[in-house]
Amino acid sequence: MATPHDHPEESSQKEIKTQLQQMFKKMPEEIPVVLFARPGKNDVFADAARQALQYFAQLTDKIVFREFDLDHKQAKKWKVSHSPTLLIAPEKYAIRWLGAPVGEEGRIFLEAILYVGFGQTGISDASRKVLDQIKDKRHIKLFVSPSCPTAPPRR
Repeated sequence: MATPHDHPEESSQKEIKTQLQQMFKKMPEEIPVVLFARPGKNDVFADAARQALQYFAQLTDKIVFREFDLDHKQAKKWKVSHSPTLLIAPEKYAIRWLGAPVGEEGRIFLEAILYVGFGQTGISDASRKVLDQIKDKRHIKLFVSPSCPTAPPRR
């Protein structure tokens, strides 16, 4: 609840933090998230990814955050070659995030965490039927634009 001394932005951030904590509390699944980064390579993005994960991990004990260098045996195991790369529950899923989940991307990253934490996909029944017909292994890539989806392009 906001007090007369709170700034509207601070009050809104507290509300969001509380809502996230409540959602994370309901998740039945623990979510390991692994960051692979190499010092000196895309440090700004690696730092942003690290900060985002540390923020989420401080809200719940359900997110288990680990970090490795690209030379680590885990990077070889999961065939990680880009810095930074985030893997979400890599023993169970093949969800790979290249770059940092900031801006509009942060919301989508959070959705992925929640889907994994609740053991859901968000895929409609119709889409599931189509996917079930595919017998060959597929490599699906999803690209997210960091710009606001409703803002006009800057010139």
